[in-house]
Amino acid sequence: MSVLCNINLNKPPEAPYLPGETISGIIRYTIREPMETEKIIISLKGMGHLKIIHRQSNHNKNRISNNRTYINDEVYVDNDAVIHNGNWTVPPGDYEARFAFPLPLNIPPSLKYSGYRGRYRVYAYIKYYVRIKFERSGLFSFSKHFRKKIIVASSVAPRLPMEPCEYTKSRNLISFFSSKTRTIHLKGNILSSVIPHGGKIQIECDIHNDTNLDLSHVEVNLTQVYTFKIRFREIPFYDDVKPCYTKSQAIERGAKHKVLFEFNVPLGCVSVEHSDLLSREYIVTITAKVPMPYRNVKLSIPVQIGDNMIIQHQEVVEPPPTYWEAMREGEKDDNDDENEKE
Repeated sequence: MSVLCNINLNKPPEAPYLPGETISGIIRYTIREPMETEKIIISLKGMGHLKIIHRQSNHNKNRISNNRTYINDEVYVDNDAVIHNGNWTVPPGDYEARFAFPLPLNIPPSLKYSGYRGRYRVYAYIKYYVRIKFERSGLFSFSKHFRKKIIVASSVAPRLPMEPCEYTKSRNLISFFSSKTRTIHLKGNILSSVIPHGGKIQIECDIHNDTNLDLSHVEVNLTQVYTFKIRFREIPFYDDVKPCYTKSQAIERGAKHKVLFEFNVPLGCVSVEHSDLLSREYIVTITAKVPMPYRNVKLSIPVQIGDNMIIQHQEVVEPPPTYWEAMREGEKDDNDDENEKE
């Protein structure tokens, strides 16, 4: 079966789509010789795949390692549009077919991951594509299909505060030579816990070092947390987002400081939600560095990173008024349309 096919989207090739957006375009294909076909289908597919290899401990070096492998799959969208049904001999020629598929709202973004921690090695992907399939009947007849990858961007439904929110952490330092309570107080006021893709995290931090020890500094970093889900278990992987780090000067004993910590979130760092296979979340950690033998004091602040699904959906379904509507001029007449085209 000799078929040439080109799937064209109504967007640039690498432009991402948002949940709820319509994926549309045109498929042009050329049949070089008569082709027997039973069905021609255009589809929008979206799926996730998770594979986890758990390496078992093996105390006997001569024994073959008994690794366990867990595999799980998930479907996010599966829409078909049949453009021809029934046995048909397609004559040679050039053909085209248009398509339009709406993406569901609650779907995760495109993703590809490979990594390991301890005894766990993980492979995962979430992918979307448009496909045209030429189905053929007969035992030795093989179907032919062509695909076009779709990039779906992260879009979060805010579940954290979008207004300033305060988090606190205090720890008493035990002293065997004094009855006085020595405490380190951390208070973080984040301006918004929902950060747009590529946006800025801003936290106003109050530090009260009510001890007789000097703190070398207080540092802030962003941590990425993958959580992989298998058989009622959750396996977390933690990674620091290295560009997102800043620190204060030394905090003297008995001192109070107010510091504004801020840093830009790198592109590509977005929350992954709406999947039963995995999630990707982010935590801002404020750490007061305490001299040994005391433990550091840590304050954790969760954030969501991604474009706001609710706002974007409103922008799609409720476009702003035109100039003429805003000025209450009524609808334009045909002459005005012709003048604009010229």
